[in-house]
Amino acid sequence: MIKYTNMVDVLTPDKVGEAELYEFEITIDGLTRAKLTSVRNHGHDEFEGQQVGRFMGLKVSNTLVMTDTEMERRTNDEFIRRAHGRVLIAGLGMGVVLFPLCEKKEVTHITVVEKSRDVLALVIPQLPPYMREDVRFDIADIFEYEPDTQYDCIYFDIWPSVNSDNYPEMKRLFDKYKPHQTAHPDRYMSAWRINDCREQHQEDVFYSAQLKLLRPDMYEQMLEQDKVVEVPNDILESVRILMGGYID
Repeated sequence: MIKYTNMVDVLTPDKVGEAELYEFEITIDGLTRAKLTSVRNHGHDEFEGQQVGRFMGLKVSNTLVMTDTEMERRTNDEFIRRAHGRVLIAGLGMGVVLFPLCEKKEVTHITVVEKSRDVLALVIPQLPPYMREDVRFDIADIFEYEPDTQYDCIYFDIWPSVNSDNYPEMKRLFDKYKPHQTAHPDRYMSAWRINDCREQHQEDVFYSAQLKLLRPDMYEQMLEQDKVVEVPNDILESVRILMGGYID
């Protein structure tokens, strides 16, 4: 079982520019309501295993970027278990994953790429001295960053929530960073909640294809409003075959 650090014991609420650390409480009543809402809206409990107590959150430009709740920890477990050798992480957040990573003897180096100077200025001074010394922090946009070495493990964690639009960005990053992986047989590259984002993207593409086939006028209007996604021709033809007699 991966041991995470309670960030309320490490970080202090503060604000630098557009970045803000804040403390919040999860009560039994609030947790019960959140669980019910999650099951109703998503069909599953996003708060499985969550305990009551006090937690830390990070906002950037008033948008919640991350917390150290159970969901955040659980969805990073696989990466931490598989991390070894030289590790590249996109997105500092509050540094939640750095604590268990620094405890792993298999991890020999960590580079964190973060594009927000405010986040770096807010979080890094509050991290333990050993972490500030042993971890390399680079200020850059991960889409433009050019590594000066290869990595055994690469992990992208730059999205504040699960979203269909995240998946194409993940694919772009995978293509960009594949040449920067080592030849290690256990090399690993992934992104935060990639399976959930892939599933949402596939659902959006299928819905968009159906709409384009049945109501092309409405599809074009909604496409201009970013309410549907572009549908590749091969997928459109596959959906056309599946729908068969439903199309005139």
